[in-house]
Amino acid sequence: MGGIIKPIINAIPTPLIERLGSRYVAGYSLQDGVDLICRLHEKYGYYSSLDILGESAKSVDEARRAVDDYVQLIRLVRPKFDFGNHPHQKPVSLSVKPSAICYAEHKPNGLYVSPQTRLLKGLETIADEAGPIDVTLDSEQAYWKSVTLNAEEIMRKKGYSGFGGVLQGRLYRSHDDLVDLFIKSITLTTGRHPVRQRFCLGIYTEDETVGEMNNDNAKGMLIARVNQASKRDLVYIEVATHDHDVIFHLQRNVLNQMDHSFYEFQFLLGPPNVENDLAPTLKSEGHVVRFYAPIQLRPGEAAPYMRRRLIESPGMIIQGALSLGRKSLANQSRKELRKERELIDTA
Repeated sequence: MGGIIKPIINAIPTPLIERLGSRYVAGYSLQDGVDLICRLHEKYGYYSSLDILGESAKSVDEARRAVDDYVQLIRLVRPKFDFGNHPHQKPVSLSVKPSAICYAEHKPNGLYVSPQTRLLKGLETIADEAGPIDVTLDSEQAYWKSVTLNAEEIMRKKGYSGFGGVLQGRLYRSHDDLVDLFIKSITLTTGRHPVRQRFCLGIYTEDETVGEMNNDNAKGMLIARVNQASKRDLVYIEVATHDHDVIFHLQRNVLNQMDHSFYEFQFLLGPPNVENDLAPTLKSEGHVVRFYAPIQLRPGEAAPYMRRRLIESPGMIIQGALSLGRKSLANQSRKELRKERELIDTA
């Protein structure tokens, strides 16, 4: 099915993709995003992870601008929340894509990152400003993985204890990456708290030599990685999936052996089964629930993210089309009402 859907969605013009995928976006300004996560927290008790959409910076200036955007976002968020004393279960965190904050080129012999926008420099600027807000270095295509893991290790060694990373279940290397994290975490967690790690399926199309592209098999690999991490007290586990079967299996067979303070569930904005079922059910059972809340600041920057999400969940196209239809009808009704008022006024 994915093989049929992907070329169709990739052929849809960017402006329409952004309208169809609008359910996945927290807002179109920094203030929009902050207002939404405040409502989610006040009304439902949900936590959030804010992300400024945009990836594959096309220039040094674009990468620097992305870092500046995060600094401005942090200054809006910090006064709004009480971050409490728990090392990781805080009402707001940040997600940062590496390719957004550094200018890089994917070359045959590896990934070249411009020395003018070093990944570590951007991360340190954001983390220094963030203070009590945890920062997660997001996961992108497999060829970024070694770069991001190296950055995570250095940031933690520098004392950024709230810094976290992402493991994609479908990547074959994730087992060894997790073992490596265990070994390094023994020193990093001494006298501190567990290293924070998000576990997700992975939404990028990868070469079959580096990743499992059959989703059923990849789900099994994700479950195995979470189970692997649950055997240690070195990792704070963030389960990021809206697959009901995966969540049910982890609850029944893995996480039921752990204290609630050592893990959380993370979901995307948008999918109805999450907003109407999974999130409220887990919250009512006492679990921490966090929503990934991406913000689009400039036209076109959300399109790559939205295309991936719509390929993953093509049913959202129907939801988006229905939403557009309702908005169109509402706009038409308002126009007709204005015309009627004008006629009455001139009668």
